Amino acid sequence: MILADSLLNDIELFAEHSNRLRVSLDQNSYIPDGESRCVQVHAALSMVSQSVRDLLVRYPIFKTSQVLIPASQLVHSVKG
Repeated sequence: MILADSLLNDIELFAEHSNRLRVSLDQNSYIPDGESRCVQVHAALSMVSQSVRDLLVRYPIFKTSQVLIPASQLVHSVKG
């Protein structure tokens, strides 16, 4: 069960980071004083990328084109 709990936690973290990225890309979202949307998006994208890397290192079963291609497309579409 430890592996299952660990995997669930890692997936939940990825989901949280993905949601933060989605919110940071929303043109109507709040931007704190002294910060720019670019900084928010960059930070959120970095967290999503780290989550994906962690999943790929911890769970090699995810190293498939069905995971790698969409992850790469996400990064490229945001960096656009």
